[in-house]
Amino acid sequence: MIIIIEGPNMTTKSSLVKKLSKSFNLKIIKESKPPIRDGFEYYIKRISELEDNIVLDRFHLGEYVYPILMKDDRKPLAHNEQNYLENLLIKKKAILIKLDATQEFKERIFDTRGEDFIKKDMIKEESLLFNVAYERSIMKKVSLIVDNYSYPDLMHMIIKFNEG
Repeated sequence: MIIIIEGPNMTTKSSLVKKLSKSFNLKIIKESKPPIRDGFEYYIKRISELEDNIVLDRFHLGEYVYPILMKDDRKPLAHNEQNYLENLLIKKKAILIKLDATQEFKERIFDTRGEDFIKKDMIKEESLLFNVAYERSIMKKVSLIVDNYSYPDLMHMIIKFNEG
């Protein structure tokens, strides 16, 4: 089982990763450093290294989002590149879970704990960009609004995904 947790900052991804790790006895891998220049080549290599029984705290979708959001010199992941990577992930039976939250929820978290990666005025655009990357995904996937999801329901969905 390979589970990829994606989504904007301040959406409880790391908390969910810890719960999934404990519930399914999965190793946690956190992708926190952005690749230099070419995320596509980086993730081809990363996918070839992935073992079974892991949960990933972020993975490839950020390579579409953050080069655009940060306006840096990295190249955003193109649609055909995302499809190529996801076909490799599908062969490994990976599933994708995208978390998001209401603007109010994320702003409250931002105001409470702060954030060192994005600025408050980027919160809305970050969510919109993750939605684009998620919508074009060809993987088995589910999108959850953290203000509303039930952990037992999510566990049931993951078990069903894994069986099918």
